[in-house]
Amino acid sequence: MADDIDLTATRELSQTLLGAQYRIEVGAAIAESDGIVCMVDLVKLLGDPPGKSSVNVELKVLERANLLARPNIKKDRRIDLVRQDSGSSTISRKSGAQHRSGRSSSSWSS
Repeated sequence: MADDIDLTATRELSQTLLGAQYRIEVGAAIAESDGIVCMVDLVKLLGDPPGKSSVNVELKVLERANLLARPNIKKDRRIDLVRQDSGSSTISRKSGAQHRSGRSSSSWSS
C-alpha cells in the first residue's frame, strides 16, 4: 500500500468488525491480486506494520476459513495460496478502493 495513506481508520474498523486490525488490509491485497498470493510478497506490498507475523496469522485464518487454498505445486520454499471466490473478496476489494480514494468505509454505495 502507498506510504502516504493513513490506515488508522481501516485498522480500527477491521479490529471492531473482524477482531483483527490487519484483516481488511490483507484481504484487500489478496482480493486485488491475480489470485495467487505468497506471504513474502504480501509483506513486501503491505510493509511493516502489519509485518511478517501479522500477515502470516491472517493468511492462516483465511486458509482455515477456506478463503485461501494451497495448490499441490510447491516452488522451492515458497508457499503460494490461491484465492477462493467468495463475497469477502468483493467486500475487501471495495474497502481497499474506498480507503485509497479517501472515502469513508461507512459509505458502501457502488
